[in-house]
Amino acid sequence: MNRRKPAPLLLAVLFGIILIIAGCGGGDDNGDGSGGATQAITSGLSQAACGASPTVLLRVHTSNTERQGTQGWVIYRAADNPYFPPIPGNIIDVFPGRDLPSNTYSDDPYLRNYVEDAGFTYYYVDAEDLQEATVTAAYNHYPMTPGGRYYYCVRRIIQPLQPPGYNPPVVSQQVQPSGPVPSQQSPVVAELEVEVESGQPLSQVSNHFGPITFFVPPQLSSPLSGTANQSVTDVPFTWQPTTGADVYRVELFGPTDPQGRGNPYWVSDYIQGSAGSSAMSATFSVPHPASGLTPDTTYYWRVGARASGDISYPSNRDLGKVGWLYSYMRSFSTVSSPPGSP
Repeated sequence: MNRRKPAPLLLAVLFGIILIIAGCGGGDDNGDGSGGATQAITSGLSQAACGASPTVLLRVHTSNTERQGTQGWVIYRAADNPYFPPIPGNIIDVFPGRDLPSNTYSDDPYLRNYVEDAGFTYYYVDAEDLQEATVTAAYNHYPMTPGGRYYYCVRRIIQPLQPPGYNPPVVSQQVQPSGPVPSQQSPVVAELEVEVESGQPLSQVSNHFGPITFFVPPQLSSPLSGTANQSVTDVPFTWQPTTGADVYRVELFGPTDPQGRGNPYWVSDYIQGSAGSSAMSATFSVPHPASGLTPDTTYYWRVGARASGDISYPSNRDLGKVGWLYSYMRSFSTVSSPPGSP
């Protein structure tokens, strides 16, 4: 596409721009749908490695036709509301580009970011004339609360389309956000404005996806890392539960798998968390040393956690596994030999 700047005459014409403001109404867009929906999004907690705090990864699926007309992206998030409206107050990010890296957006749960002057300009051809569109945005990215249940949807900023009989409304919407105000920053008045001569510059809203419960990996208690002289027939494991997760399991690995990349030597049953519990436990136990652990050997263990009500399981990118958010790995060593009979 020729990206020369518009001629002066065209700039004069642009004084007649129509302001299309994102977020009018509930879950539907302002147009008649010819802008093409972002087909679907999926998401889930994802940690880089065992023990690492997770992010939320959104995977966005769009067709090649939709990609060709995409000029930018709008990401929405809300807590505890699966049908939240795509209004400016629920925006957490706005940015230009046809593609997301690997079709993925990463939402940092700890980020507190108040953006007042975001925006960009793009050019498109309308009736063989080069036109200019301006995107202006202000939004608030609040950190997530441990145990909070979050929902997402996505919208594409597109080359304006003009279906037959299309008459976009001239509207304006601003949302005064609520939430905690930190000492050195303050939330901004959230808005999204796309200025075009005519047409619909926003796609339909994607599906609403969730819930995704934000929680951190569980903290291990005992055995302490490097503990020696553990029994070969009975090893108790304890850990602190994490707010938001309610299902746990212990995974035990042998001496040749300190990173826990293969199949576990032993896996506990699923352990249901209870509200207000300060400690949880599971025990490796066998009736006889012959069926127990190997004497004078180092073993490795970790605890996985997840929220049973979530629509997707957490993932661990280092291990390439889906199902659990993992604690750090710990080790212990067994006794030199099984104790003899009295």
